[in-house]
Amino acid sequence: MKIEQSRPYYAESGMVYQNFNHTTGLSTIDNGGLKMKLVNEKVGNMQVNTWYLLPQAYSLIIKKK
Repeated sequence: MKIEQSRPYYAESGMVYQNFNHTTGLSTIDNGGLKMKLVNEKVGNMQVNTWYLLPQAYSLIIKKK
């Protein structure tokens, strides 16, 4: 399954607030070269009918049996 890494990630509201830039109106972090936009319902920057992943989702390893 391929998921765009440029899509926003869901994070706890504290993390989103901590990384919020009032000039740009965005909350972003740099996770080892991958810049991630963060969203949370308490911050009010989520869109309806949109799926968001947790940042940990890209560290999952799926093994075949």
